[in-house]
Amino acid sequence: MLTHPTTDRLREMGLAGMARALEEQRRQPDNADLGFEDRLAMLVDREVLGHLMSALHGTAPVLDPVPESAVFGHAARNGRIALEASPGSAATAVYARLAAALSKGEPLPVAPPLTPAGTE
Repeated sequence: MLTHPTTDRLREMGLAGMARALEEQRRQPDNADLGFEDRLAMLVDREVLGHLMSALHGTAPVLDPVPESAVFGHAARNGRIALEASPGSAATAVYARLAAALSKGEPLPVAPPLTPAGTE
């Protein structure tokens, strides 16, 4: 697989968000169950998130993105709530942090700042 040349090329093209998302997909075994278009959509979503955060310049919060994962589909097929079925999943952890902040009256968890292209 040409993973490293692909991520390097994405960064060279100014698509650092897509490069990061591709690296994350490789580290998450749940993503193996997703089809090509679903995985591609995740890459595009990450790039769009980076542009959105850049455009807002801190004027409005952008909540933590929820990584797509097969845990949601597996839980639904088994009639379970994903957070209960896979509490250790990165995808469900976002919801756990959001629920904790809401229940405690704390600020909502926002997406971490993205590193500009070429500075990673």
